[in-house]
Amino acid sequence: IYTIITDERWSLLIPLSDRQVEKLKDRSTIRVKFLKDDMTQNGDFSIITIDGDKYGQIDFNKGLIRYASDRFLDIELVTNTVVGLKIPLTSIVTKDFYVIPSRMATTQDNQTGFTLYEGKNKTTFKNVSIYASIDDSSVSKLAVDEAEQPQIYYVDKSSFKEGDALLNTDTGEKYVIGETDTLEGVYCINKGYAVFRRIEILDENEEYAIVSKNTTYGLSRYDHIVRNADKVKEEDILY
Repeated sequence: IYTIITDERWSLLIPLSDRQVEKLKDRSTIRVKFLKDDMTQNGDFSIITIDGDKYGQIDFNKGLIRYASDRFLDIELVTNTVVGLKIPLTSIVTKDFYVIPSRMATTQDNQTGFTLYEGKNKTTFKNVSIYASIDDSSVSKLAVDEAEQPQIYYVDKSSFKEGDALLNTDTGEKYVIGETDTLEGVYCINKGYAVFRRIEILDENEEYAIVSKNTTYGLSRYDHIVRNADKVKEEDILY
């Protein structure tokens, strides 16, 4: 018995969840990645109903010869052009930080830190790790040069106590530590122990997230991260 193929037109049917129907309802074309050979191809897309269930029908006009012997195919729908680093959702954790205006920071011996005011003209320089640097939304970008845009620094809560006072040694301004904010991140284990790194999620599905690879103090390609973050605490030693 032989199958004679005389036309390169062919179709795929894929079952759709309600969420997928809502997300794809306005599309007329879609890009598909075939996991069998990692090839990608564009096809015409429509949503049809069979026995009360919703299916996506993808019509192609080439490529049939590659898959003619397959009854079923594993595919991925390429529904956006977001580019970044792919991480499991199980790697994501949240952490609280003290937030401190960048104007309170100072530099000593080429290290960035803060001057802790301890009263009676006594001060101590504290070199701390900064986990994120975000534009200060209380200051309009129109009012300052982009290079001088004030930042908000996110500092580990173990570095200070609530109520500690920081001193700007240039202006004499004091800032009392207390305000906090939360960041999403992962535990990076490049050095053999868990270190929090901030992430910015660009897109996600039920299993994975795409995060920016340009996040300051964030992740880089080839970093090693913890897959199951709920089983690890920061600074745990991992082998």
